[in-house]
Amino acid sequence: GIQCEACGKKDRAVQCCDRCGASIHLDCYHGTEELTSHAVQAILVSGFRCEACNYDLQQEKRFCVLCPQGKLGAMKQSNDGRWVHAACATYCPGVFFGPRGVSGINKVNKSLWKKVCCYCNTSGGAALACGAEGCSRTFHVGCAVWTPGLGARVSITRSASGDFESSI
Repeated sequence: GIQCEACGKKDRAVQCCDRCGASIHLDCYHGTEELTSHAVQAILVSGFRCEACNYDLQQEKRFCVLCPQGKLGAMKQSNDGRWVHAACATYCPGVFFGPRGVSGINKVNKSLWKKVCCYCNTSGGAALACGAEGCSRTFHVGCAVWTPGLGARVSITRSASGDFESSI
């Protein structure tokens, strides 16, 4: 199976954008939005296309507001017109999938925007704290997902308390 860039699971249900090749489960891409059986069937028959490709947004011009890895991955438009990776929206506290796009970006804890990512060494975007005991590293979700060589070693999960944890 193909690996979903948002949840990391590999199976046959993962869809690939027919333009940019981003791989993601429909549930991971649409979050809490309800997909009708007609919509799912249409995607399965005609193929999946991420919103950025539907809008003909060239990969060179893609920019995720939550991480610096803009050219990669399935992107969705936020309710205020910005672009965000589905994976970043899934794991960033306070961000959620709403009926008019990804919402909550403006309510992300301001301290996350100031932290430096241990992978890209920048503070551009929201960097989450590692949840492993004794680890003080911070990272952008996109950097953890798309930094070459890390994909198999990084695990991002939601703990029972609702916090996000990563292990590297």
